[in-house]
This record gives sequence, structure tokens and C-alpha cells, in this order.
Amino acid sequence: MIFTLQSKQDKQLEQFYQQVMEELGQFFGFNWTKNKPKVFLVPDRKTIDTLREEKTPDWLVGGGGAREGYVFVLSPKNFETESNHQYSDEEWRALLKHELVHCFYHVVTGFISRPRWLCEGVATCLSGQNEWIKPVTKFESFLDDYATAGRSAYREGGSVVEILLKQFGKEKLIELLEKIKQEKPDENGFSKLFESVYGIKLSYQELNKLKETS
Repeated sequence: MIFTLQSKQDKQLEQFYQQVMEELGQFFGFNWTKNKPKVFLVPDRKTIDTLREEKTPDWLVGGGGAREGYVFVLSPKNFETESNHQYSDEEWRALLKHELVHCFYHVVTGFISRPRWLCEGVATCLSGQNEWIKPVTKFESFLDDYATAGRSAYREGGSVVEILLKQFGKEKLIELLEKIKQEKPDENGFSKLFESVYGIKLSYQELNKLKETS
């Protein structure tokens, strides 16, 4: 596969990138100084399909990560024609931040993305995308998104992470992510790991109780 690349000079976007990298460095506890992820603005769906090596759905507008050394997001110019999303500057920047969160997340977890609801939930929450998601009234399906990322991984996952941060702080979340790297748990092992860190069972019942008090 061959691509034509061209460097883009955009002061505002470069400033936003630096701001996000500093903010996420403070959150995750390390400064990313070398081999920072590169940002590719891809022009169309065909290019996304080529990068992903698969036919992608219209809602998918970003990807990549720390292992690849880059993130890509659909260019603002063709955002509405090449996806099923409406465009706004704020939401597009949140999308870019979402993909950069994944880079930090994967470094901390040793490139382990399961459970997917946690991986996507952290990126959705920290990027500010919860603001544009319909509020969750009851958690009922995100646990199904352990190995694959369905809608609940983003919608419910982002809300779960937001509640965990409010109730327990970021230190517990970082502890959980670091233990994922250390223990490399399967699905059952992750449930035990979650309980050991937070002191509650990983269940809809327990998390809905937390939701009521947050």
C-alpha cells in the first residue's frame, strides 16, 4: 500500500495537539517527549478503509494508536460527505483527542485494549465526548463489549469511567490500567482485578448504585 503524504502547517491545530499531549501526560503520569504520535488527516472513506485494511462503517472517523506511531482522523473538509456525522470544530477536536487518549492508554496498559468498554470509555470520557452523548439512565449492556466495541462501549463506557473518576479519583483508574499491563487478565480475571481495585463487584447492579449517588 502506497500513500502520498504532505506536511500541513496549521498553528491552531499544532497548539491544540501540544495542549492535549501535555494535559494527557499530566493525567496518565508521564511526559511523552520522544516519538510522539503523528496525526494524519485522511481525505476520504477509501483511505480509511485502506489504513484499516477492511471496509469500515460510516461512523468510523478515526483510528491508529501508540503501537502504529500515528493516529488518523477524517479531514474536516470532507467530514460530513465521508461519514454519517455532523461536523463542528469542537466535536472534531474531541475526536482527535479521543484518538490521542488511546495512545496514552495503550502505553500504560502495555497495548492491551480489553475490555473494549474500558478502553473506549476512557477515551470518550477524557476527550469530553460525553457532552454530546445522550445521558445514560441505566447501565445495561456495556459489559457485553469486552472483546468488541459496540455502541455501548462508547455510550455507557464513557459514563462508567466518568462516575469512577468522580467517586474514586484518577489514581484508582491508573492503578487499574497498570495492573492490566502487569497481569494481562482474561475477562474473568479482569472482573476480579476491578473488584480488588475498587472494592465493588463489576456488575450492572453495583455500577447503577454508584450512578444514583454520583
